[in-house]
Amino acid sequence: MALFRPLRALRGLPRPVVVVAIALLYLVIARLSQYLAIPPGFVSPVYPPSGIALSLVLLGGPWTAIGVFLGQVVAASWPFLDNGGAVGPSLGTGAGIALGSALQALAAGYGVLRWARSPHPFGRSVDVLRFVAVVVVACAIAPTFGTAAMALFGFLAVGDALTNWLTFWLGDVMGMLVVAPLILTWNQPFVVGSRSGCSGQGFWRSRIEVGLWGLTLAIVDYVAFGAAYPIEYLLVPLLMWSAFRFGPRGVSRAIFVVTALATLGAIRGTSSFNRGSLNESLLLLQTFIGAIAVTTLVLSSVIIERQAAQGQLLRANEELEQKIEARTADLAQRDQRFRSIARHMPGAMFQFSQRGDRWQVDYMSDGIFALTGVTGEAIMADFNRFIERLHPDDLDAYVASVEGVLANLDDWTYEGRIIHLNGQVRWWQGASTPCRTDSGDTVFYGILSDITERKASELALAEAAEAAAAANRAKSEFLANMSHELRTPLNGVIGYAQILQRSPGLDTEYRSKVDVIYQCGNHLLTLINDVLDLSKIEAQKMELYPTEFHLRAFLQSVTEICRIRADLKGIAFNVRISDDLPEGAQADEKRLRQVLLNLLGNAIKFTDRGGVTFSVVGVSGDLVRFEVRDTGIGIEQEALDLVFRPFEQTGPTRRQTEGTGLGLAISQRIVELMGSEIRVESELGTGSTFWFEIPLPEALEWRSAGRVTTQGRIVGIRGPQRTLLVIDDKWENRAVVKELLTPLGFRVIEAADGSEGVQRAQETQLDLVITDLLMPVMDGFEAIRQLRSLPCFGDRPIIASSASVFDQDRDQSEQAGSDDFLPKPVQADELIDKLETYLKLEWIYEGDGNGDGKPSPAIADAAPAEALIIPPRDTLHDLEDLVHRGNFKAIARWATTLASQDPQYMPFCDTVSHLAQEFRDAELLSLIHGAPSDGESSQGSPADALALEAPPTVG
Repeated sequence: MALFRPLRALRGLPRPVVVVAIALLYLVIARLSQYLAIPPGFVSPVYPPSGIALSLVLLGGPWTAIGVFLGQVVAASWPFLDNGGAVGPSLGTGAGIALGSALQALAAGYGVLRWARSPHPFGRSVDVLRFVAVVVVACAIAPTFGTAAMALFGFLAVGDALTNWLTFWLGDVMGMLVVAPLILTWNQPFVVGSRSGCSGQGFWRSRIEVGLWGLTLAIVDYVAFGAAYPIEYLLVPLLMWSAFRFGPRGVSRAIFVVTALATLGAIRGTSSFNRGSLNESLLLLQTFIGAIAVTTLVLSSVIIERQAAQGQLLRANEELEQKIEARTADLAQRDQRFRSIARHMPGAMFQFSQRGDRWQVDYMSDGIFALTGVTGEAIMADFNRFIERLHPDDLDAYVASVEGVLANLDDWTYEGRIIHLNGQVRWWQGASTPCRTDSGDTVFYGILSDITERKASELALAEAAEAAAAANRAKSEFLANMSHELRTPLNGVIGYAQILQRSPGLDTEYRSKVDVIYQCGNHLLTLINDVLDLSKIEAQKMELYPTEFHLRAFLQSVTEICRIRADLKGIAFNVRISDDLPEGAQADEKRLRQVLLNLLGNAIKFTDRGGVTFSVVGVSGDLVRFEVRDTGIGIEQEALDLVFRPFEQTGPTRRQTEGTGLGLAISQRIVELMGSEIRVESELGTGSTFWFEIPLPEALEWRSAGRVTTQGRIVGIRGPQRTLLVIDDKWENRAVVKELLTPLGFRVIEAADGSEGVQRAQETQLDLVITDLLMPVMDGFEAIRQLRSLPCFGDRPIIASSASVFDQDRDQSEQAGSDDFLPKPVQADELIDKLETYLKLEWIYEGDGNGDGKPSPAIADAAPAEALIIPPRDTLHDLEDLVHRGNFKAIARWATTLASQDPQYMPFCDTVSHLAQEFRDAELLSLIHGAPSDGESSQGSPADALALEAPPTVG
C-alpha cells in the first residue's frame, strides 16, 4: 500500500499533472490486477482499481475521475491488443470500459456523500450499511458499459454477456468493499485495546497480542488457502478479534490480507473454494470475501458506536459528578448563608405545612425566641407552643385568615398580638406565600416579624394626625368666626358707603370722602378674602366654577381698573390683545380676574418709571398666554423661589407693608387648579415678567350666560311693589339692605331672628326672603326649612346671606332649601342682579322720562344721531380721548356726569352709555365727529366730574 503514499506529494502540483499521475497510477494497478485473474488475464475475483477510483473521488473530488478514465482506457485496451485484437475495436472497447469505470466511481462517491454524509463512513453501523448498498448499486454501471462495449466490438458473444456481466460486477463490488475501506482508513490510528495509548508494559503486551493474532491468521490462511482444507471460516473469529481490538484501520487491513491470500490460493489452485467449474469457484470466493468484508466492517462500526457511547456515558457521568459536587457545594454555601440570615434577621423564618388535618412546623429559625420566649426547636416539636402565645382576642382572626388563604392560595399577611413568656404583649406580622404539593399538602414559607415599634409609631402618627385634624378644624372654625365677625361691620361700612354714593344730594367733596371709605372697606375685604382663599387652598377645598363670558369685555374691565392706578402713578400702561382670541371663553371668570388683577397690581405697585405691558395671545389650540411685563425694581435671582410662598414679600420694606404677601401664593394655586403654573423672569433694577398659559375653550353661548348690565342709575321698578323680608340679628345689616332697596320702591320687612322671620312670613304676603345663617334663637338653616314647609311658600325665592363664605355653609343652606347665596358685605350690584333674576324685574333708570313708564331710548336702542342734542366740540374732547384709549367704563361715567349737569343732553348720554356698554368704539367716534363746532358748552367739565368717579383700588 506504499504505492498510495506519493499521492500526498501531488496535492500541491497543477491539476493536469495530478490527472496524469492518477492515470499512470491507475494503469499500473489495473495491469497488476489483471494478473489476479483466474486464469491469469481472464476474470479477476477482486478488482482493486474500482476501490481505488472510489477513494480518489471521495478524497480528491469528482475531477479525479478524469485520471481514472485515462488510466482505464489504456489498461482495458491493452489485453485486447495483446490477444491480437485490432487497434480500433480494442481502443473502442477500452474506452467503453473506462467510461463505465469513471461514471461508476462518480456515482458511488456521490451516493456515499449523499447517504452516508462522510468520506469515512465506518464509524456508524447505519453508515456502513448505506456504504455497502451504494457500492452494490453503483457497481452495476461499469459492468454494463464494459459488457456492452465488448459485445459491440466482437470480443464477447451475446450468450456469454450475462455471465461476464455478473463476474465483472462482483469483481468491482469486491474491489470497493476491500480496497476502498483500506485506503479511506489508512490515516486513522491503529488502536490496540484501549484508546488511551500504550507505554511500558502495556506497549509490549499490545505488540505480543498483534503478533499472536498475525501468527494465528497466517496459520489459518495457509491451511485454508494453501493446503485446500475447508477451515476458511475459522478466519471469522480472527476478524472479529480485529474488530474488537484494532479499530477500523486494523479491520480494513485484516480484510485486505485475508482477501489477498484467498485470491492467491485460488490462482494457485490450492484454495478450498476451487471447484470443477470456474464460475462456481469464483462465486464461492467472492461470496466469502463479500461476507467477511461486510460482516467485519459492520461489527467494527458497532463496536466503535458502543465505545463512543461508553465514552459519552463516561463523560456524562464525569460532568454529572462535577455538577453534583458543584451543586452540593452551592447548596452547602446557600444553607450556610440561609442559616446566617435566619440567625441575624430581625424576625423568624418559618415553614408550616398542613398534612391532612394536622399542622406541623417543618422549620422555625431562632429569631422566634425574641418574639415569644419559646425556641424554634420547641415550636417545631409542638406547634401548639406557638398557638398558645397568640393573644386570645386575636385567635379567631388568625384562624380565619389562614382558612381564607387555604381556600384560594393567595399571599398571606396577618397582623396581631402575641404574648411573650415574660407577659409582655407584642405586635407581630406574618407574611407568607403558600403552595400546594403534588400530594395535596399545603406548605407556607414566610417570615414572622416583630412590629411592636412600628405599631407604636403608627399609633403616635394617628394621634398626631388627629391632633392636626383637630387643629385644622379649629383653624377653619376660627377663620369662619373671624370672617363672620369682620364681615359683619364691613357690611355696614361698605353698604352705607354704597348708599351714600347713590345719594343725589351728596356734593363732590363728600362724595370723594365716601369713595375713600368704600375703597378702604373693599381693601379690608380683599385681605379677608386672601386669608380665606389661602385657607381653602391649604385644605384642598378650593374649586373652580367655569362660566361662559365675553373674553374681550372681561379683559377690558380688568385693564380699566389697572389703567387708572397706572395713570395715578404716571407710568405707561400698554395692552396688547391678539386678534385671534375667541369672542367668548369658558373659565372661572372670578378666579381668573383675581389672578390678573394681582399680577397687574403688583407690576404697577413696584414700577416707578417706564411702564407695564399686559399681553394676551393665543398659543395653540385653545391655549392662551397671559403675560405681565414691567420695568420696575425687579427681583433678585435668589429670591425668585420665594415670591410664590405665603407671607413672603420681596422688594423695599416700605412697599411690603402694602399687602399681606398672599397674592402671588394664591394666584399660583389658582393657576395650578387651571392646569398650569405662573412663571417668572426678573433682573434686579430692570424689571420682571410674569406669565402663564391656560386652556380657554371657546364659548358659543356666552351671550345668554353673561350678566345683563344696567343703564345708568336705577331709580325704581316697573310694575307692582315687591315685598321683601330681611332676617338678620344685626340691625346694621338689615338697615343696609333696607336703605338700598326702599328708595327703589321695595317694601322691606325686618326680623331679628329665624323664629320672628317665620312668623312675619305667615303674616305677610312676601315676594322674596333674604336671611342670615348664624343667628340666636333660630338660625337661618332652620328658618329656611320652616319657610319651605309653609303651604304658600313652596315656590318663593329664598336667598341665604352670610359673612361666612365657606363652601360647607353654602351647601348646607342649599340643602335646607335656599335658592342662592349672597356673601357679606353685601355688594349693591350683586344684590340688584339677584333680585332681577328671581323677581323678573324691569328697572326704571334715571333719565327714562317723566315717569310715564316708557323705556328710554338708551334701553330700547340707541337713538339716531339726528334726534339727539349733541354737546359742543370742546365738551367732547375728553370723551374722544377716552374712546381712543378704550376706557369704556370711564366713558359711561362721563355720560352719567354730563346728563346730571345738563338734562338736555340726556338722550345723547344714554346713547353714549349704550354704545360703551357694547364696546362699539367706531360708532362712538362717528357720533363725536358729527358734533357741531359752534354748539353750546355744557356747564362744568365732564372730565372734572370723572376724576371724582375713579373706581376703588384693588389691593
